[in-house]
Amino acid sequence: MKKIWRNIIFCLMVAVIFLMPISAMKNYEKNSLPNAKQDFTHTVLAEYSTATWCPACRYAHATLKNIYEKGWFPFYYVSFVFDKNTRASSRLEEYNVYYIPFVAFDGGYKVNVGAEAGGATQDEYNESIIASGNLPVWNIDASLSVAWLGNATMDIKVTVQNNEALDYDGHLRVYVTEITSARGWRDHGGNLYTFAFLDYAFNQQIHVGAKGATFVSTDPDGDDVYYYIDWGDGTNSSWIGPYNPGEEISLSHAWNEKGTYVISAKCKDSNDVESDWNTLEISMPKTFHSITPLLERINEWLWQIFEEMFPGFNT
Repeated sequence: MKKIWRNIIFCLMVAVIFLMPISAMKNYEKNSLPNAKQDFTHTVLAEYSTATWCPACRYAHATLKNIYEKGWFPFYYVSFVFDKNTRASSRLEEYNVYYIPFVAFDGGYKVNVGAEAGGATQDEYNESIIASGNLPVWNIDASLSVAWLGNATMDIKVTVQNNEALDYDGHLRVYVTEITSARGWRDHGGNLYTFAFLDYAFNQQIHVGAKGATFVSTDPDGDDVYYYIDWGDGTNSSWIGPYNPGEEISLSHAWNEKGTYVISAKCKDSNDVESDWNTLEISMPKTFHSITPLLERINEWLWQIFEEMFPGFNT
């Protein structure tokens, strides 16, 4: 049985170029906060630049933590403690940070610098979150799965589904963070940092074809993997691969008619050792919008085949 490292959380950020006009920001009222998330187009991510010696940073930390715990919005944050982690400093350089605390919402669409005790900082952050959450975004879906394999090794998979009629190019960042710092990193008020950035799981450009999907994954054993898929409609993928650690795995298929199909698949390693055939029965949806969970289901199924063939993944 796989074990999840419970003090580790992964924040996923897919950066896009917005080509649509920004819609007007809705009026902000404190008593409407619990319902604000119903109107959001996406989950908002805040990147919080800080240092343990920064007096004002404790107020930013407390504010972000409070907003997250209240659950007013679909919202996450990551703490980049740059005086404790040199990898965090590289992200600060990308934002050209000169003053802290510095909080960038949705890749810098909204930025708040400085913080103070009281409610003013929370009001500012709430307004930035609401503005970011109402921003039109590219119609993509992203999902992430993580399994702790032991020996400081994790199996990480990301699926990005493009629901648009045009190709998508963006930047994928997956942050490895600690829910509460186990390294003893504390803000100036003595509180342990939350969601402190440790390292990147992925930090790369991605390309997803129109109406297609891209899969990015780690490979703890370093083995090349190949897949063969019979789509159940008289067509097949032939052997696709090899796939290296962190390499994108793109999967797309169009069935001409809706209905029930039995997909068959097997995998092999670089030594041509093949798994048995495995089958999956799927129902082609009536609308393309609902195909995203279907592709995710197929992707998870393919990985189950691989893990059955290589039991070392389950240690």
